Amino acid sequence: MQRRMIILLIFLKVSHLVAQDIYDLNKYIENPAMVAENQEPPHVPLVVYDTFEQAKTDDWEYSPYYLSLNGDWKFQWSWNPMEAPDNFYDPDVDVSDWKSISVPSVWQMMGYDRNMYRNIPQALQPYDPSYVPDDINPTGCYRTTFEVPESWGQRQTFLHFDGIKSCAFVWLNGEYVGYDQGSMTAAEFNITTKLRPGSNTLAVKVLRWSDGSYLEDQDMWRFSGIYRDVYLHSTPNIHIRDFYVKTDLDAHYQNARLAVDIDLEKYKDIKPDTVDLQALLLDVRADTVAQVSSTAEFKNAPRLSTRLQMTIDNPLKWSAEKPNLYTLVLSLHGDKNAVIEFLTEKVGFRKLEIKNGLALINGVPIDFMGVNRHEHHPALGRTMTEEMMRTDIELMKQLNINAVRLSHYPNDPRWYDLCDEYGLYLQDEVNAECHYNVYDPPRDKGMVMSFMDRFERMVQRDKNHPSIVMWSTGNECGLGPVHDRMADYIRAVDPDRFLMHQDFSGGAPFTDIHGPRYRTPQQFRELAETSDKPIVAGEYAHAMGNSLGHFDDFWTLFRDYENLQGGFVWDWVDQGLWSELFRTIDMSKYGNDGFLMGRPHVTAGKIGNGIELSGLDDWLEFYRDPSLDFTGAFTLECWIYPRTWFGANPIITKGETFGLAQSDQNQLVFYVTHPNGSSRISTKLPMHWAFNWHHVAGVYDGDSLKLYVDEECLAAASAPGGVALGYVPLCIGRNAQRHHEHYAGWLSNSLFDNVRIYDRALIPEELGLQEKPTSTDAIVWLDFEEFIKMEDYLSYGISPFCINGVVFADRSLQPEAWQMKKSHQPVKIELLDVTTGNFKITNYHDYTNLNELEGRWIVMEDDHTIASDTFNVEVAPRSFEYIFLPLPEIEAKPGATCWLTMSFHLKTNTMWAAKGHEIAFEQFELACSVPHRPQKENVPPPRLVESDHLIRIYTADVSYTFNKATGVLDVVFFNGQELFSKGPSLKVYRPPILNETAAWGKAEADDWRAIGLDHLQDFLQSMVVDTADNSLTVKTLIQSRSPDFVPRFQNEFIYTIFGNGELLLSHRVWPLGDVPVEYLPKMGIQLELPRQYERFTWFGRGPFETYPDRKTGARIGMYSGSVDDQYVPYLVPQDYGNKTDVSWIMLLNASGSGVRIVPNEPLNVSATTYQNIERAAYAWQLRQAESIFLNIDTSVSGVGGTPVNARPQYRTMPQEYHYSVRFIPVQ
Repeated sequence: MQRRMIILLIFLKVSHLVAQDIYDLNKYIENPAMVAENQEPPHVPLVVYDTFEQAKTDDWEYSPYYLSLNGDWKFQWSWNPMEAPDNFYDPDVDVSDWKSISVPSVWQMMGYDRNMYRNIPQALQPYDPSYVPDDINPTGCYRTTFEVPESWGQRQTFLHFDGIKSCAFVWLNGEYVGYDQGSMTAAEFNITTKLRPGSNTLAVKVLRWSDGSYLEDQDMWRFSGIYRDVYLHSTPNIHIRDFYVKTDLDAHYQNARLAVDIDLEKYKDIKPDTVDLQALLLDVRADTVAQVSSTAEFKNAPRLSTRLQMTIDNPLKWSAEKPNLYTLVLSLHGDKNAVIEFLTEKVGFRKLEIKNGLALINGVPIDFMGVNRHEHHPALGRTMTEEMMRTDIELMKQLNINAVRLSHYPNDPRWYDLCDEYGLYLQDEVNAECHYNVYDPPRDKGMVMSFMDRFERMVQRDKNHPSIVMWSTGNECGLGPVHDRMADYIRAVDPDRFLMHQDFSGGAPFTDIHGPRYRTPQQFRELAETSDKPIVAGEYAHAMGNSLGHFDDFWTLFRDYENLQGGFVWDWVDQGLWSELFRTIDMSKYGNDGFLMGRPHVTAGKIGNGIELSGLDDWLEFYRDPSLDFTGAFTLECWIYPRTWFGANPIITKGETFGLAQSDQNQLVFYVTHPNGSSRISTKLPMHWAFNWHHVAGVYDGDSLKLYVDEECLAAASAPGGVALGYVPLCIGRNAQRHHEHYAGWLSNSLFDNVRIYDRALIPEELGLQEKPTSTDAIVWLDFEEFIKMEDYLSYGISPFCINGVVFADRSLQPEAWQMKKSHQPVKIELLDVTTGNFKITNYHDYTNLNELEGRWIVMEDDHTIASDTFNVEVAPRSFEYIFLPLPEIEAKPGATCWLTMSFHLKTNTMWAAKGHEIAFEQFELACSVPHRPQKENVPPPRLVESDHLIRIYTADVSYTFNKATGVLDVVFFNGQELFSKGPSLKVYRPPILNETAAWGKAEADDWRAIGLDHLQDFLQSMVVDTADNSLTVKTLIQSRSPDFVPRFQNEFIYTIFGNGELLLSHRVWPLGDVPVEYLPKMGIQLELPRQYERFTWFGRGPFETYPDRKTGARIGMYSGSVDDQYVPYLVPQDYGNKTDVSWIMLLNASGSGVRIVPNEPLNVSATTYQNIERAAYAWQLRQAESIFLNIDTSVSGVGGTPVNARPQYRTMPQEYHYSVRFIPVQ
């Protein structure tokens, strides 16, 4: 009966809506053929000017016919259109009590609705094209007022939206204007007849979802609102409504032809019928380069098209390296040459061709050193500021990036202007991704209009930009007849630009360029040897978290094969969003506070306060504290008020490890995963389950499961075997193992109160039907009465799969960005003969001679300069030369290390970097060391003191204490202060990087954990002490076993302690039998030092972290900082801070006391104070220890990429290793 009443109310509400709002909602939002109503045909962005002086500025702010409507608008948000206010578009409706919202913006970042991130699926549910849910379809109603200048009278006025998502209805002064559903391209309406003198009331209703949402499965946050600029512009009644600028070069790529196809429109039947058109081409100094004029006649038609053409002798050409632009000023004249209007466009002369299987720009085969880029602002979401756009471009140029794929939609129009100006090659991509079902939409005849409208609007808006060198027919949307239609359209409209199709194979018969994805270097090589098309990877080198391994390997290969013309790294920026964070206090003694993820609301609960989850990515999450790692008995219980079923209702779950959940509309389940197998019980839900409070409990006693609802045990079953260890967090309202970036649906739509969890099985009398629990030993006890606001944090939503950038969300550089810069660098430097200073210099630039850069060289001995100088060299683009430099003679010294660094720098300031910015560098080690002849020290030998449990070895300043039961060097004191708080032990495991936990590809960490590499236990087998003239030796054999006591590794540690206090450690380690993993995370030792030794100095690669497959972007040198300075703020905590090719390190306290560590050969070192990296899902969960954890590794596996993991040459294999390290106490 209740459901019938709800349906009746919805029906009445819809009927009222239709009657008042003069439209049938479903005719618009569930009709793929309805993509726009009453809109102007798409055209290039334009604003007219009164005078030539105004026009040549190419700045709309100088036009009297441009009025921005950006600013504060009145705003009302509702869960669905039926709940939205009626008649709000009527100017007489008072909206003074509405809140204000900034336009442009996405409303989720303004405090409304819920942020949702998905990769593959759409954010609405269920998947049923073209169905859109009625009960949840968040709706925003906007109102603003404006006045148009009096000078706009007797002209045409247009209302322009650069972007509204997902769809919008527009009214002006209470009159319906039109509809838009493009979401990523412009909507423009002629509002001339609806304007009033004085104040005008503009109203817009925006819906979060429409049938167009099924084409918007992009890997990104799913935002809503008027998120791009809104403005008015006025035109004369005879107007250049569109124009298409085309450039071409002659066969020698010297002289140019400029053609301008112009569409004229007469909005009123007025004179003159004949008009004059003029085009002036201005150079950067505003001098006229060329001009042409023509006459056009309307001939009793309101529209006409004409062409202006001119020839330009040897214009400066446009390219990413040299983005030379001219200014084209178009003018329209009437009787007696009276000016009607001026318009302006930037022009870049360039020619695109496919020749001999290569993509050429101005006759040169181009290497596309590219990135994929989402429009993403950490505070504003999809709304981009010009400042952020400029930051992106400047950083890209500084990192030797020359190309950007606009993944996966047309961008803000300002972006293209900036890319024209700064110089970046763009791949413009239609807003069409149907990743969740790639095959059906492009074959569905009913969706052809949606696809084609989006494609045509993109092309017509962006066609004049020289930076656009490629069009894309969509991303991960299969291949169907509609793609052929797009190809036919573009061949007719714009046959000059390259065409790509971005599906999983990377190609289609109609494309100019083959665009494979996520191939290994070897697979790229095989493609290069068989393809008859240029190859540009649409996506490669997936840079999630600590990533971008083997990037050098790609670019070595790309430069070996001319038809491997680069690609676009996935992707540019981490999609972290600044979000509020609240925690609700755990009343148990364990302090397992619950953290509110998304926007749960505090509401009336069963007893006092409760928490309300909307279903749209709201949940409570717990830190993965060891107290929640149940191995045996436990109890879960809470009060729940379930509401409408949204396809999932996880109640209390720790992924698939254990949980209590509503599995469908009629069933409740309780489950547990054992180390070997799983158990599950279920019960039919009681009547009146929805919209009523119920107490639910799951009890596991180690042998059986019991499921209770409202005091009654409704299911029970035997379930012996204990509980497996789970690696996902405990959640309320979400299953963290199941609900991730691939999840198509919503979460729990319920209210919760009095959540309690125990590490034992409660008896029925203890289950908390009363306000106070009878037991006080709860592990978790949330009553939702107290909340604490924490610092805002960068959220990644339901999954960190959106954290793939080479820059962080705030645009600070990740360590991998430096590797990208190095691998992309356009200069190769090879040292051929150090005695003569002979070098081979290869210039990979396409249009830049190296004489435009300043060369520098410097020779360093350890940390000081021996000699340096600058030089100039002439190397033409895409060629090489041999040069000779007068390198100094170097005096050989014991233990010295010498390096020559050569580099190339900007000679002058540019838009994107200052004079002196480094473009490329290379380093070469020089011979400058002679063997060290140790002087015999007159010190007494070490002294041995042995007890039943300990072996103590003393020198004058140092004492070493070994534990005879474990064989471990327990502690080291130096000058009375603790130097080591725990001595060396085998470490083959590291906190997994995201690439090692991602399900895409292979999650190597699952294999490592399965055999216990994360919990190895050491067992002493033998311990022997030997004496020599001036040393004592402690030799131990230690076996490292997994938790199930399977022997995994054998260790031989030989500690040699000298009379001067130095320790020489020899470590030999080998696997015992088969180690069933593809490779190991690393191989080495870990020891602990007190926190006071935080001054960290090393000689090796730096200053940022490096890994074996991502290290050449860092220089060899001496670097210093605190241990905490080495932290890299990855949004998901993971292994960080490794230093490669380290010759020595030193850890000192504030007084300069500490230890110098010297390996027998360069190896890997890292230091951290964080003790719970693997358990933390967010940076704010990290906890610092009282110790410094120092890792010394003879081998570390590379970081690889997703899904292409570390390549074989960068892996740590389960084999024998032998290395030594000298520890030297220093003062």
